[in-house]
Amino acid sequence: MQGINIWQMVLENSVALKIIGPLALLMIVVSVFKRISLPQRKKVTAQGLIGKGDAYIKKARLITETEQVLFTVLLSKYSDTHHVFCQVRVADVIQPNTTLYKERSREWMALFRQMSQWHFDFVICDKGSMEVVRVIELDDASHKRKDRARRDGIMNRICDDANVALERVDLSALQAMTNKV
Repeated sequence: MQGINIWQMVLENSVALKIIGPLALLMIVVSVFKRISLPQRKKVTAQGLIGKGDAYIKKARLITETEQVLFTVLLSKYSDTHHVFCQVRVADVIQPNTTLYKERSREWMALFRQMSQWHFDFVICDKGSMEVVRVIELDDASHKRKDRARRDGIMNRICDDANVALERVDLSALQAMTNKV
């Protein structure tokens, strides 16, 4: 009988009903309103888009015409003893220091994400060992933009830390070398 007495007390207590009742009603109204008024957005996935077909197209060129001029210069300079590769991911040449940061740790991932989407314009490797000898960046007008200058500064530091020789070729220097650009 004690349970009945508690419910009687709750029902008789007008303050509790005045607070709990409207709050419960408000929660129900908000829940129903959300379901009715907001259209459910369908999740977009790459696999779903690929399934529809024609999601990708081939680019016309791997490198720009200006980069191709530099590529020709690099081939004439290095091809006897080295391989010249273009558009190589920075993460394929440099990795976070696993002596200092455990692989896949938060620190390692932060360092990896910093450079994982970037590419070197050219990578020069020894023909025999495939060791990276140097990386080359062609600095055209885009490198004068504030965001690009910031990225270039980070790239310089990354290469310094990893002891990777980074050579920057200014567009005007390339024009002087070739008179073709």
